[in-house]
Amino acid sequence: MFRFSSIALFLLLVSSCACGDEQARNEAMLFLDRFQEVDVDDPLEDRRTAVAAIRELALTDPSVVAARDACVTAHETMIEAEDQHAIANHLFVESTGAGEHEPSAEVRAQIDSAIDHSNDAIERAPELFSRCNSAVNQLERRFHRRHD
Repeated sequence: MFRFSSIALFLLLVSSCACGDEQARNEAMLFLDRFQEVDVDDPLEDRRTAVAAIRELALTDPSVVAARDACVTAHETMIEAEDQHAIANHLFVESTGAGEHEPSAEVRAQIDSAIDHSNDAIERAPELFSRCNSAVNQLERRFHRRHD
């Protein structure tokens, strides 16, 4: 009886590990499929929506969560840079009559601040995208996924 119980327990543990790995694989494939759909050349609002959807994925595997978080951070940083650039551009156009006169000192400070924020985000982006790409490559190797 003891031997049968030991074998049954062993089989239960092995099947639990297989189920956990299958869940991790499913999560990785879901994330990778969604991530692959995000294109930095797509319109800003399309990217914002796609990145938000990826951020909301209910993931539990630590490596998939880490990859998701790294990639969401990278893309959100670029979106932030574009948002800040758009703010600076809007402030400039609105305050100068499309360049016909100088903006006030207060508006110039707002424009400079938006440009600084945009530049800061752009400077952070390469490292963030490197982390994202590394995490994605690790998932693809771990789960033997090939690029289409």
